[in-house]
Amino acid sequence: MNKKLLFGCLTIVLLISGFLIADRSMVNEGRIEAENVLFENAEEAAAASDLVLEVRATERSTSIEEGENGFGIGHTLTDVEVLNVLENKTNEDPDSMLTVAEPFVESERIIGKEVTTYGNYTPLKHDDTYILFLDWGENIQNYWINSLEQGQIPLDKQESEYATTEQYESLITSVKEAYSVD
Repeated sequence: MNKKLLFGCLTIVLLISGFLIADRSMVNEGRIEAENVLFENAEEAAAASDLVLEVRATERSTSIEEGENGFGIGHTLTDVEVLNVLENKTNEDPDSMLTVAEPFVESERIIGKEVTTYGNYTPLKHDDTYILFLDWGENIQNYWINSLEQGQIPLDKQESEYATTEQYESLITSVKEAYSVD
């Protein structure tokens, strides 16, 4: 009888341990199809934006879930270090640290977490540098990355890691040439 009880308790402990390990490591990725403006070149992207900045992403971010129970609807506020102001149509100079709204949301679930992105957007990666085309979002009182992936140009990665279409690859090249970055 004691062996059965011990075996039963060990089985329960193992199941709970397995559940807790799976809970931390499982990431379910989802994508919400979204329409966005496709920019032909850097000039077009800049014309549609309030700020164009060269930034370095930090690890500080907060997901904001919207609607009932969230479930993939919302955005993420991420702090970026401003390295260079490339264009500014606002009356204010951005601080050296700026919070930007990214078109994705990360949600804790019963098992693991769920990361939902909009369109072909890829979340900013800690310590990577980017050129961001930003547009003021009155509804959130913050700067949005303009037109999903179109407003995020990676500087540390090969285009092929980000470019999902020939159009986006061409935009990346145009932006790097226009702002003299390789």
